[in-house]
Amino acid sequence: MDKLTKAVTQITGLIPQHEINNPLVSQASVGWHIAHSCLVINSIVGALKKSNPADYRWKFSMPHLYVTIRGGFPRGRGKAPERVMPLGEISPETLHDLVSKSQNALAELPGLPKNVHFKHPFFGMLNRNATIRFLEIHTNHHVKIMKDIIG
Repeated sequence: MDKLTKAVTQITGLIPQHEINNPLVSQASVGWHIAHSCLVINSIVGALKKSNPADYRWKFSMPHLYVTIRGGFPRGRGKAPERVMPLGEISPETLHDLVSKSQNALAELPGLPKNVHFKHPFFGMLNRNATIRFLEIHTNHHVKIMKDIIG
């Protein structure tokens, strides 16, 4: 959880550079990556809160194991679902609001039951702890991209 909180703190520090873009690294701006990372956190924590812990069933997933052990995703391989794609103008105010919502969502995670879950399209059903690890890897993936965009 500390790694995830640290990554969100790093994101907050990148808000002043939200307009920077480097097409050699990513077609999206730093602001887009900040917004996307926050939308993912907010969406997934919302799904966890709505889930029924009694419905959780662990199932082995080789892609999830690979990403968890590697601690990262290969770039350019994934496609984000529409619901976590930032739309419209990305202003510093919008980003601060999204980061604040993400910080509030993360504060709720430790108090959730162990078997709350969400279904990832490639990794299958992830419980609270696996979700925290996924969010750490996902958020740090985008932090690295943002740092590369900035140079």
